[in-house]
Amino acid sequence: MNFTVKDLLKMDAFKEAKLFGGVETVDSEITGVNIIESPEIVKFMQQGEVLLTGMYAFKGCTIPQFEKYLEKMEFNKIGILVVKKHYDSSEFADKFMVLEDFAEERHFPVAVIPYTVSFRSLLVQINEKLFNDEIIKLKYFKSTHDNFNALISSRLYGETGINEIIDALSTMLGSPVALFDSDKKCLYSTEDGVESLYLHSDLKEIKNDFYSTQKYSIQTVTDKSISDSGAVRQYDQLIAYVKDYHKQKVYMSVSYINQKFNLLDLIAAENALIAIKELLIRQQIMEGTEQKYQDNIWNNILYGKLKMPNELDKAAENLNINPHDKFRVIALQIEYNFVEDGTGFEDKLITKSIARGIVQKMFSNCSTCDEAERLLIIQSGNNVESHSEIRKNIQQNMTQLYKLLKESVNTIGIKCGIGNEVSDISSVRDSFDEAASALDFAGVLGEDIGCEELKFLAFSDMGIFHLLCNLSTKEEMEKYIPETLKKLYRYKRPQRDDLLSTLKCYLNYNQNLARTAQELYIHYKTAAYRLERITQITGIDFDNPRDVLSVRIGLIIGEVVSYIDK
Repeated sequence: MNFTVKDLLKMDAFKEAKLFGGVETVDSEITGVNIIESPEIVKFMQQGEVLLTGMYAFKGCTIPQFEKYLEKMEFNKIGILVVKKHYDSSEFADKFMVLEDFAEERHFPVAVIPYTVSFRSLLVQINEKLFNDEIIKLKYFKSTHDNFNALISSRLYGETGINEIIDALSTMLGSPVALFDSDKKCLYSTEDGVESLYLHSDLKEIKNDFYSTQKYSIQTVTDKSISDSGAVRQYDQLIAYVKDYHKQKVYMSVSYINQKFNLLDLIAAENALIAIKELLIRQQIMEGTEQKYQDNIWNNILYGKLKMPNELDKAAENLNINPHDKFRVIALQIEYNFVEDGTGFEDKLITKSIARGIVQKMFSNCSTCDEAERLLIIQSGNNVESHSEIRKNIQQNMTQLYKLLKESVNTIGIKCGIGNEVSDISSVRDSFDEAASALDFAGVLGEDIGCEELKFLAFSDMGIFHLLCNLSTKEEMEKYIPETLKKLYRYKRPQRDDLLSTLKCYLNYNQNLARTAQELYIHYKTAAYRLERITQITGIDFDNPRDVLSVRIGLIIGEVVSYIDK
């Protein structure tokens, strides 16, 4: 039985809803649900979708632009537009009037619900209805294994349903079954002793006599830990995998300790894997939708769209955090080795999703937010660690994140900017601004953590370079480069580049000419000659501390300007 708009309006969330237009379409089928975070999402909506919005997405729209978006929704025959109306919606008053008039004139289905209704719970309820219907459709081609169908039907999403499928398969085959993530870390096993997975050199692919979407292999395992006597035992182990929503492999093993492998086992394994993949994808879609909802809340907080104490308290409640905790924002930017022709866009999304999952495991008491090209980590709680300890922990986590990403995806670098700790959620925007500023300059001012591809910069370490954050153009920055150094920047190439590198190295090593020559792999006399040319061109007085300090600052500003140009 299809899930319709009429069924939707019977939910508790719509008890106090006000319905406009669309009287003739309340029996139309619902095909999906989405949150409008940006007006551009309207371009990708599908017929029959439920669209959820708090109207913030249309805040920057003019009335004519807003009407155009409504016309696109009408043209695409969405199921219903659900609008959450805040008790103080004065800034959207005009748009609400346009929406109501449009709905009544065009018979366009709109439901206005109270602000207290949680989009998260609404998303869950709608998706539950849709997924139950999808499971019913699956019964046609999985009718030979009603057990798995029943398990899927009784589980909406989550690890519990997957574990029950593994248990059922183990019972059917009379052998222990285990599930592993892409790093071969055990997620669940039906018995002790089979929680490890090693792919041996004798792994052989199995050819089956029925159509299969999976690849099956078998290997011989030698293991003494399972035998009660401690004697070495050998048994066959069936290996297969599916790919989840993020295209990461999830492995399943069947260890034939007390039974013999039979080709008929592949039929049960096939249906179990189909069921597991269905639950994994469903779980990850639900988690992704919830993450989008939470991202929307965090973006509203970080960009100052939620300012009133009661708004921030409500947002904190929806995020399941304490608004009176201390907060710190860490901004990450992942650099990719994908061709910039659009083909790597999906790979970038997958990489960021993998990074997000890793970060959530690494940092305790943290939320994450996908914000444009950046991944934000919002730490909360009352941290008693010192500044140096916090820096060290973040550096260690970033190093581990880089190594893990490097192993699985085409990542070439990570930049990290860290904001200061703030007293409560009303000030978290300040920490976000600081983290974003530190990230902007991490490529130049940041320190390497073990390798050049990993840059780290805390806002509190920027010192005088905080001033650069207030300069919006490179022309403004260039004003702070001393005239003596500008003469060198204007000097002809390639000599200029050699002289600049010599000057930077000479100052970095406290005007030690021998160390400069050694570091640049040039003769001492060559270094001395270059230094003499620098003095002739610029007039820098290396015996004047103020002159040297001005040049050192100017060199860094010059690097920042070059970085902006790139």
